[in-house]
Amino acid sequence: HRHRHRHRHSCSSSRGRGRRPRRRAWAGQRGGGSGGVPVSRFVKMHFEAVTGWIPGWSDWGRGVSWHFRCLAAIGHSTAPGLPMPLERMELVGGPNSMRGWLAQTLGPGGFDKSQSGEIYARGDMRLEANLELRLQLGKGWSIAGFTDAGNVWMTTPDALRPGADFQWDRFAGEIAVSMGAGLRFDFEYFMVRLDAGRPVRSPVIGEDIKQGAWSFHPAVALPF
Repeated sequence: HRHRHRHRHSCSSSRGRGRRPRRRAWAGQRGGGSGGVPVSRFVKMHFEAVTGWIPGWSDWGRGVSWHFRCLAAIGHSTAPGLPMPLERMELVGGPNSMRGWLAQTLGPGGFDKSQSGEIYARGDMRLEANLELRLQLGKGWSIAGFTDAGNVWMTTPDALRPGADFQWDRFAGEIAVSMGAGLRFDFEYFMVRLDAGRPVRSPVIGEDIKQGAWSFHPAVALPF
């Protein structure tokens, strides 16, 4: 057998700047502190682990590889009355996350955005897992099948957004699931892919996704 394993975890901290996107834990602030200008202060942690396995015990295993990612992130505003900065909040959907949805259209939690008119969704925390089977069919091109599970949540309740906050007694029912497949073209110096996914489980109670539309995601490089 040949095994591949990568594990990334960081607990370093800094003030006023972010770490590398995929492994970070920092405290930061934005804005001035004089003249009555609001200051945005926050603390955030990000954990991500990626592993892969290439079976080598049969001819069937040639060109086949399994890949798994587990991700958890949480942030919290330490400035009274102020939320997390929008650019520091978590989002799901799109070509690299929860591919059954377009970017920023899933979550937060089990909140039904159709009742409020909201379009885009972000959250203070995120839980996600991705499983992908990749099959090399020829030189420079391959196919993949994948399953994504996860969501984003707020860390504090909001009366105007019921179900958007994380609660231990209901978060498992708010885990969304999507499945799909994709094509990958490797030009050695860069890769182009097209993934198509559709939701198979919605976090919104009563939402019918049996006729859910497919989402198509052209992208460069692998999702993880």
